[in-house]
Amino acid sequence: MECHAPWPEEFPKGRILAEEDRHVTLAFIGSVEFDRFLSHLQSIPLPPFNVGLVGAFSHCHFFPKKCPRVVAWEVNVINRTQELLDYQKNIESWLKEGEFHLDDRDYLPHMSISRGHFQVDQWEKAFSPLPLYLCNLHLYESMGSSRYRSIWTHAIPAPFMKFEHMADIAFKIRGQSLKEIFDHAFTALAFQCPEIIHFRDDSPSPESLNDIIVRLNHIVGLADAEVGIPLKAVSYHGALKDIEGLWEWEMIVDV
Repeated sequence: MECHAPWPEEFPKGRILAEEDRHVTLAFIGSVEFDRFLSHLQSIPLPPFNVGLVGAFSHCHFFPKKCPRVVAWEVNVINRTQELLDYQKNIESWLKEGEFHLDDRDYLPHMSISRGHFQVDQWEKAFSPLPLYLCNLHLYESMGSSRYRSIWTHAIPAPFMKFEHMADIAFKIRGQSLKEIFDHAFTALAFQCPEIIHFRDDSPSPESLNDIIVRLNHIVGLADAEVGIPLKAVSYHGALKDIEGLWEWEMIVDV
């Protein structure tokens, strides 16, 4: 799945994957007979989620442990981790039905960010949690040198999208429930100001759009009081609209 985040402008030394090549692998199948795999692809189980997933990078890992050649950031999905893990198991089962070889290691959702030679201590020191979202399922072909080409795509709408709005910041937030609208709106704010990621709460599901705005403004206030952020408040603006089976809300943020 495509992986998007407010990427750092600079990274420690390493062979950094290009932004368009950053993804979370659900299954790695290695070298296969292309036509046979394309035939099996027609029966692939599609994701149960109709909108992208949000979360955060939580840890920095180095693979393999004895002689690491890959820097990977662990992915934690907000409230829907089990949904992602269950879908990954479905993909594995589907591949085994087609008699395609799979890696036997336990699955860990992660994104490879650098390969080749690097200093572990530099990457450990530089790492900090970042918000992320996943969308669009791809079959990628490895082109070598950590470059990839998508040769099949199942479109999954992004959970939010920024758009122009006078002097303020504005997002179109998409979700299937009030809880998802809150989680996706929170992540959109964190894309603007990653420090907010530390102030997320796990309160019960919101009961209305007004409840969502109150909770988001409480988080903005806490973050501003403790670390200082450039965001002022989420406006009491707009309404939830049903757009092609998804709730959509235009979130306006005062800056």
